[in-house]
Amino acid sequence: MRVYDCFFYVYHRLANCIGYCLALVAPLIVEPVMSFIRDAPAIAAYLFRLPAQLVAFLVISILKPVYRESYETHGLSLSSART
Repeated sequence: MRVYDCFFYVYHRLANCIGYCLALVAPLIVEPVMSFIRDAPAIAAYLFRLPAQLVAFLVISILKPVYRESYETHGLSLSSART
């Protein structure tokens, strides 16, 4: 057996062992990463939308009396004559 053949044999066996190890370990690493990549945009959108909802709620609560007064004075009425 020549040295080149021995080196090729060892290299081939080592490559196969590394390939088998990666085949066993890769799903354990890839699945959480893919889950994070899939869920990160939804989480980020929720976190950015939450403060906007709070601000909109506060603005609406501040403007309610103004709209109520406007509706009572200039809005629709059941009577035929406006007051």
